Amino acid sequence: MRVSKYCHVIGLMILLAAWVGCSPSGPQALVQGDRLLRDGKTAAAVAKLETAVAKLPNEPRAWNHLGLAYHASGNYPEAEKAYLRALRLDSNRFEVHYNLGELRLATETYRDAEAAFRAFLNSNPEHASHAPAWRGLALAQLRQNKVAEAESSLGQALQLNPKDGQAWNVLGMTRIQQRRFRDAYDTFVYAAQQDPSLGEAHRNAAITAQQHLGDRQAAITSYRAYLSTEPIDAPAVRALLIQLTAPVETSGATPVKTGAATGATQTQPQTSTGRTRTEVDPAPSSRVATNAVADVQSVASTNLVAAATTQSQAEARA
Repeated sequence: MRVSKYCHVIGLMILLAAWVGCSPSGPQALVQGDRLLRDGKTAAAVAKLETAVAKLPNEPRAWNHLGLAYHASGNYPEAEKAYLRALRLDSNRFEVHYNLGELRLATETYRDAEAAFRAFLNSNPEHASHAPAWRGLALAQLRQNKVAEAESSLGQALQLNPKDGQAWNVLGMTRIQQRRFRDAYDTFVYAAQQDPSLGEAHRNAAITAQQHLGDRQAAITSYRAYLSTEPIDAPAVRALLIQLTAPVETSGATPVKTGAATGATQTQPQTSTGRTRTEVDPAPSSRVATNAVADVQSVASTNLVAAATTQSQAEARA
């Protein structure tokens, strides 16, 4: 969030000024490590922030930053140690709970992720208005098959940010769990419209159209959109597209028409189930938080799995 970034920079400047005249190497290493981390230079950031915690072993901000650097570099065990050290030094640094929540989504410890996001959201009114935390909470709940709770949390996220493509994508995942495949497809397409760079939404739409709706053209359209995001599994997707676009004999079955196969604008999906309404009815028209995981099913012919983990350093709470 813009406010947290602003406060974060001011906080580091105050920290640096407070130690001027003492040994500046620790504060300087912290500020430099933060800058490297924001520039995406994670290896250099880790080295600089390891120096910072060596010089400032009792400074929780240094440990939180080191945790962020380890987190971004994929060293999850060390990231957790650093985050927990920060909390031991200052239990009121609630932003660390948010970072722990994101880390525990990445390590698939969903019960712990749920607890961490709740701790962050319940810490103060400002945090309760942080849409990515609600989305992270929803994903942790969904992974524990708490579908109704996940839907309620997504309602909060989408009320705060109706254009959050990642939140709409997670909502599509709840529709899959409910076996509401048409609604799931519509929601994935809508998520991709909010954020065209959100590859997992395109892929989830494609898999849903192919496997559950039997709509070959819709699947082709979404797979092509997915390829435009330059995914790491692009060769497998291209091979699958060759199969899908090859001429086939008509079986007589009529595919389900989705309305979006030709690229038509998708209207906003409903955010309620037939049984339980979410807490909000979002306005028309979502990518924040880190590690948004999209998971539908594998594409049997290519072993593709609609699961993607994305790290947004801009949203890491420092």
